[in-house]
Order: sequence, then structure tokens, then C-alpha cells
Amino acid sequence: MLSPVFRVREYEVQDSIPFSIGFLLDEAPICTVSNGILFPKGQPIPSVKVLTFRRSSSFHLEAFYANPMKALLVYLLKLVVLRLALSNAPIVKRQGLKLKFN
Repeated sequence: MLSPVFRVREYEVQDSIPFSIGFLLDEAPICTVSNGILFPKGQPIPSVKVLTFRRSSSFHLEAFYANPMKALLVYLLKLVVLRLALSNAPIVKRQGLKLKFN
């Protein structure tokens, strides 16, 4: 805010993710990086990731903190665990999933 009486500097505040968050797909890391982190610490908020899978049956998606002990000191949160059900057709379908961190 600019003041007519005082001279102040303009500044901008950028929200960022306080802890690295990763995802597991069927108990394995979801991306090519070995730790599975999709939202690294310090990334600006809001942040959106679109994931595409080729699946013919249900799958299990789980979010986790990269360093759970550090996260536990501040937040007592349980991150999401999803069981996504698809029809059991033998055809492999392309499934899209949008993850948004607000």
C-alpha cells in the first residue's frame, strides 16, 4: 500500500509449499525421480499437476510428506489416500487425474 505521508517500498508476497509432498501409485513412486515428489518444498501456491495413467483396473494413489518428522512438528495432517475404481474391462484406458495444491 502506498502512503501519501510516508515513503514506503512496494513489495509482493508469494505463498509457497512448506513441505515436499510426494505420491505413490500402487505402492511405487509416481514419477521418474526415485523419491516420487511432485510438489517440492518452496514451489509457489497454487500449483497444479496433471497425471495420465494407462490402467485397465482400479489403482491406489497415496500422498505422503517427504520428511514426515519435520511436517509432524507443525501440522498433524493425514494426507489423502484414494482408491480409484475403474470398470474391470480388459481394455487399457487412458485415465487423467488433476492434482491441485491450494
